[in-house]
Amino acid sequence: MTQQFSAIYQPTQLKPMESSNSNGSAQAMADSGQTKLSGLARLADDLEKMAEDRETADIVFMVGANEVPIYAHRVILRA
Repeated sequence: MTQQFSAIYQPTQLKPMESSNSNGSAQAMADSGQTKLSGLARLADDLEKMAEDRETADIVFMVGANEVPIYAHRVILRA
């Protein structure tokens, strides 16, 4: 059953992630442009499909003055 309520969207600025590798090799790769983002485009497409999926959504956020519906799934909200 889908529950419906209004929500206010407040964007926040994300801070860059720091390298968890103590020798800095991940940062060196990022600086040199050698990192690969394989699968990122598909992930973005899949998340967009989930945001538009009315059938399996657990909740609907009504966003903004025009109350644009954003469909959400509890598994993503809990992550």
